[in-house]
Amino acid sequence: MNEKFYMILTNIGLAKFANAQVTETNVTFTQIAVGDSNGAYYNPTASMTALVHEVWRGNINAIYIDENNPNWVVCEGIIPTDVGGFMVREMGLFDDENNLLAVGKVPETYKPLLTNGSAKDLYLKAILEVSNANAVTLKIDPAVTVASRKYVDDKIQIVSTNLANVQQQLATHLDNYTQYFVRARSTLTQSIPSASWTDLVFNMYDNTHEGMFTPSSTSTTITIIEDGVYLIVGNISYQISATQGIAGLRVFLNNTDSLASVVNYLPQDRPVDINVTALVSLKAGDTLKLQAYQTSGVALNSVVGSKSVPQFTVKKVG
Repeated sequence: MNEKFYMILTNIGLAKFANAQVTETNVTFTQIAVGDSNGAYYNPTASMTALVHEVWRGNINAIYIDENNPNWVVCEGIIPTDVGGFMVREMGLFDDENNLLAVGKVPETYKPLLTNGSAKDLYLKAILEVSNANAVTLKIDPAVTVASRKYVDDKIQIVSTNLANVQQQLATHLDNYTQYFVRARSTLTQSIPSASWTDLVFNMYDNTHEGMFTPSSTSTTITIIEDGVYLIVGNISYQISATQGIAGLRVFLNNTDSLASVVNYLPQDRPVDINVTALVSLKAGDTLKLQAYQTSGVALNSVVGSKSVPQFTVKKVG
């Protein structure tokens, strides 16, 4: 028997959208649920107010209008790795009053647990065709919204690439100027302990202004010698970590204040690059340090190579 898979609005959902058009209000989606249909497929109907046999429910992670179909509303969710041991054959979308707004029949999928010998996030995607997609809003509790590992990795890659491009553009721009300009770098492998902001040491420079920086095996500080607006760029690469965590980098002012900081996801399977940028007004006598942070549970080394060394750039731009 050839099964047909589809998603429909329930009578409650249809009424909610009709009322939203008349009153110029929004329909609020909050949760996505799946069920096993008690072991067999069925054809959903508009009169339904609940799934036949719900086995899991969680927050909707994202709602957006399909870029190629303006009347399509796309809802996404994630069943996390630590949940499972059931089949998925039905799906439902609920509003903030626990009303079933849409119900669907989906291809049979088993959601395993690690005890089954396999574990994975299960990505859920529901598409609704409505007359006014702009009438849909999403209400979530961010504390319990889950993102898949792939989603996080993809977003980190986008951010890292964009930051690297900005840093390269800034570095190219700074190459044209030398007054009140320091670009310090380190050829030393530095150990960053877990859960502790650590001063980075810079033993070399590509450019420096007298009185602002002197390289050595213990040099951590760039000193401002004239009031003005300064552009600050820092970066570091961490070695591959054996455990997941976070990795960060910040610009530290006068040993008391964080001017700018960036914290990213620390994966287990590759080195991670962190970049931080700030544009701030500083006074003569102010001191700047670049500090690194990570939470792998053990010390991690900075990566030093032909294409990647810790750098700390400070340039007066105004």
